[in-house]
Amino acid sequence: TLGQTALPLTRVPALLRGVRAGSKLFIVDACRNDVSAAKGAEPTLGTEGLAKAIEVVSRGGGNSGPSPTVTLCSCSEGETSWEWEERKQGVFTFFLISGLEGGAADESGLVTVAGLGKYVEEEVGKWCREHRDLTSARVQTPWLKVSGSAGTAQLTLAKVRPGAPRRGA
Repeated sequence: TLGQTALPLTRVPALLRGVRAGSKLFIVDACRNDVSAAKGAEPTLGTEGLAKAIEVVSRGGGNSGPSPTVTLCSCSEGETSWEWEERKQGVFTFFLISGLEGGAADESGLVTVAGLGKYVEEEVGKWCREHRDLTSARVQTPWLKVSGSAGTAQLTLAKVRPGAPRRGA
């Protein structure tokens, strides 16, 4: 059940404070406040609590030092994180994985934080334009927030062989 498997967002900042990693990557693929609704079938709004919890995490989870923290969210506040029925997965998740597999790689084969954020935002936006009418309730705009040192956005998340086959869209 959801009660046994879900992690309350109010616990996330405290959990991240306990992570001793030099850099933290927090990926959120969520928007629904009605867990009984069909997944991604109808637009439902992100809760104010979700937006506040993400803001705390993106500031470094309350750490006393400037720990580099990256937050990548599937959609902006009040938007829907859409399911891609034909692929049996979320649109954001599809392009996140596609980007890490090389879709977001630069000419040398590196997938950086900034490159992945840009790729996911562009590809999800393109998908929405092709598959949804673009009323405000149908838009999905992933966003990336980087805090910490100036080089955090250029952290390498993956390295792929230039010219390697990529996941098709």
